Amino acid sequence: MRESFALFSGDAYHTRVKRRYAHILVDLDNTLLDFGVCEKRIQEEMAREFGYMPRTRDGQDLTTAYRAINGELWRAYERGEIATEELQIERFRRLIDRLDVTAAVRPPEAWFLNMQFIKRLTACAELVPTADRVVPDLAPIVAITNGFPEVQYPRIQASGLARWIDRIFISEEIGAAKPSSRFFDHVLAELGNPDPSECVVVGDSLTSDIAGGAGAGMDTIWFDRSVALGSHAAHRPEGLEPTWRITSLVQLRDILLV
Repeated sequence: MRESFALFSGDAYHTRVKRRYAHILVDLDNTLLDFGVCEKRIQEEMAREFGYMPRTRDGQDLTTAYRAINGELWRAYERGEIATEELQIERFRRLIDRLDVTAAVRPPEAWFLNMQFIKRLTACAELVPTADRVVPDLAPIVAITNGFPEVQYPRIQASGLARWIDRIFISEEIGAAKPSSRFFDHVLAELGNPDPSECVVVGDSLTSDIAGGAGAGMDTIWFDRSVALGSHAAHRPEGLEPTWRITSLVQLRDILLV
């Protein structure tokens, strides 16, 4: 069931500055909500509780292994090659094959680990640094996410960001995922068919957010978190050029507020 949101009302807020775009479409996971922090915390918690080590049999960090598996499957989902129900179970089936499980403990089953992960994730709403300060300045925003409604709605509510979000679009409810044209066509139609030039997409994923927004004719802002996380920058697909690249959310103010 769709949850009720306290949506932004223009009458409730004073207008300080003019926005460059009528519609600001913002990704959720790893753009506003720090999925990586929640993911690591939950994976380590589950390992302790269910009797396996926070590493694989070949010594790889458990979270690193899971992220590689999960990322591969989500990219397949973006391409329309796998359904979400299959994705949820398959990621843990592949992880179980690599777990370092103590001899006294029966290996957990994939459906069980997925259920536990989803349950715990709904209660984890860590924000990306400065999101709580920047989002109110940009409001109202439109949230766009490839994810599960039963996970994303509770997390948005718990995060404190709900009052700044005018609309939320979740791939599972639409029946199409970013970066597909079906996803963005649906969003535009629901927003009243504005000209794409009046919209901007903000997100951390080049293949999902930036490719999808660009394909829909919108300007794009790539949130490159590699500097903050001390990791390698994502590979940029040939021919894909974001309108802007930022390394901190506070940079959105200079781009989007005029």
